[in-house]
Amino acid sequence: MYGLITVIQLPTNRTYTSDWGLSYVPVIDREWAIVTRNSRITQHILRERPIKNPVSIPTDGDLLVIRNHTARVAQLPVETEVKIESQTSPETWDAYPQILAAGPLLLQSGEILLDASSEGFSEAFSNQQAIRSAVARTRENKLLFVALHNRPFGSGPSLTELAEILQQLGAVEALNLDGGSSTSLYLGGQLIDRPPQTAAPIHNALGVFWQP
Repeated sequence: MYGLITVIQLPTNRTYTSDWGLSYVPVIDREWAIVTRNSRITQHILRERPIKNPVSIPTDGDLLVIRNHTARVAQLPVETEVKIESQTSPETWDAYPQILAAGPLLLQSGEILLDASSEGFSEAFSNQQAIRSAVARTRENKLLFVALHNRPFGSGPSLTELAEILQQLGAVEALNLDGGSSTSLYLGGQLIDRPPQTAAPIHNALGVFWQP
C-alpha cells in the first residue's frame, strides 16, 4: 500500500480536467501523462512525439502532464494516492482573485522600459520575431488589446518592435502577453484576427465584458 504523496504543480507541468476538452495534445517530445481517478493514479502514458498523438482526458478524473521533471514519474507508480495542490509565488499574490501570467513590461510612463532578462525571459525570446499580443493603456486611460501577426512574407515583431508600435499607437503603459498560436482577439462570439483553425486552445484569457 502506497503512502500519500502531495503533487505540487510546477511551472513546466500542467493539470487538465474534462473542462479543457476531450483530449490533450502534447507540445514537446517525451511528455508523460498521468491519469488519476478518485485521488489515485490509474495509468501512465508516454508520448514520444507530440504530432497528432493526443491523450484522452478522463471525465471522472485528472490528467497530470509532466514535461521537464520526468524523474518524478518513477516516484508516482500506479495506485499511488495523490493530492493535487497549487502554490502561489510570491504568497502575497494569494490575495488576488485572478492572476494572469504575462511579461515582460514594455512601456512605463510613455517610455520603453523593456528588460526581458531581468524578468527571467531569455535573450532568444526577446529577440525572436513572432506573433505577439499585448495589453496597453493610453494617456486618456483607454485600454488597448493588441494582436500583431506576421508581416507580409515575413515574421512578426520582436519585443522591441512591439514596444515601438505600441508607442506609436499612443500607449503609455504596456505589457506583453502570451503570443504565437495563443494570440487571439475574440469579439462578438468570433475570432477577428485569425482563422479559427489556426488558433490553439488556451488556459486563460484577459477579457472585458460589457453589461447594459
